[in-house]
Amino acid sequence: MSTLSPETNTVSAYQAATAARGAMAGSFFSTLSRWLRGKR
Repeated sequence: MSTLSPETNTVSAYQAATAARGAMAGSFFSTLSRWLRGKR
């Protein structure tokens, strides 16, 4: 069962990267929409 350790680490790292990317995209889109609203 110890052979599953690298795979688990890869999956957790992938999930962490996906969560970070989602948070970055969310903040980016909220800032972009706010900026577009201000330009109008």
